Amino acid sequence: MVGLPNRSAVCEGALVTTAVVRCGDVVRRPTQSGAPTATTNRRVRAVVHRGAAGLAATDLPAEVHIVDDVPHDWLFPRCVAVVHHGGAGTTAAGLRAGRPSGIVAHIGDQPFWGRRVHELGVGAPPLRRHQASAEALARMVETLVATPVMAARAAELGAVIRAEDGVGRAVEHLERHVGEG
Repeated sequence: MVGLPNRSAVCEGALVTTAVVRCGDVVRRPTQSGAPTATTNRRVRAVVHRGAAGLAATDLPAEVHIVDDVPHDWLFPRCVAVVHHGGAGTTAAGLRAGRPSGIVAHIGDQPFWGRRVHELGVGAPPLRRHQASAEALARMVETLVATPVMAARAAELGAVIRAEDGVGRAVEHLERHVGEG
């Protein structure tokens, strides 16, 4: 796994309590992230993606692991919840894994996905990048890890998504509509 400094320290054979991914991409400067302090008093472990902001792994609690790129389909199922930027692909990966998501939206369609995940009952109320203080992220993490009904809904939706043959259905639709012309 690229970027995981010590996989056993990150996973310890059990679920990682929270994964905070792409956090470095949703803040202007690494010091604005709040991700490490958002997990400190919550008895959770966090996997934080270094991102474009280049978050450094200095002076962090043992529960926080800074990583480079890690495949979402590998990491997310090992987590209890996921906090991310809300891009369509990352949102889909979190939903597919069946994990509650917290979205810190930055640009484009990210605010839409944050609202949609929350409306479906599978995620915390979304934040915008400028709202991502340590306190706001801590509240988000607390909501994600302490709401059993949200976890159950996310697991149900994940099972439905994993059971779909999305590519096969897309091909059927294309053949039916494009093949007619």
